[in-house]
Amino acid sequence: MTIARQWAARWADGRNRTVPAATVAHAILDIELKKKDACEASDLVNEARPNTSPLHPLFEWDDSVAAERFREEQARHIIRNVRFTSIPANDEPAITKVAFISIGSGYRNIDAVLRSKPLREKMLEDARNQLKAWDERFGHLSELAVIRNAIRGLPD
Repeated sequence: MTIARQWAARWADGRNRTVPAATVAHAILDIELKKKDACEASDLVNEARPNTSPLHPLFEWDDSVAAERFREEQARHIIRNVRFTSIPANDEPAITKVAFISIGSGYRNIDAVLRSKPLREKMLEDARNQLKAWDERFGHLSELAVIRNAIRGLPD
């Protein structure tokens, strides 16, 4: 006899919110069932729109505040997508790298981060945390076992 595994929903970032992750998970599953398709971000916003929705407190409903936050998110997207590409002198291949990296609450030039021991250590800590998050998201897939094992073998 096989016993079904039980699951509990939690917030990946560990932040405490006014709405439990399980409430959000149930809402998303309900949307999927109703639509017989994937839940899109706009579906969840519409589910949360009524003041009586348990999801309502998770969203910013003041449009001026929300608009400013959206512009800030657009700025983050723009900054994250700038790349530096070397201009080869001979037949050597061009090298492309991220131009700016998020460290703390802002973005810094990658070369400055690499030259600074404390910033470099912070960048490596952030990278390890992102790899752990990837492992949480995809580590259960047998097709990615080589990557999962490499991540789990990294020193802390």
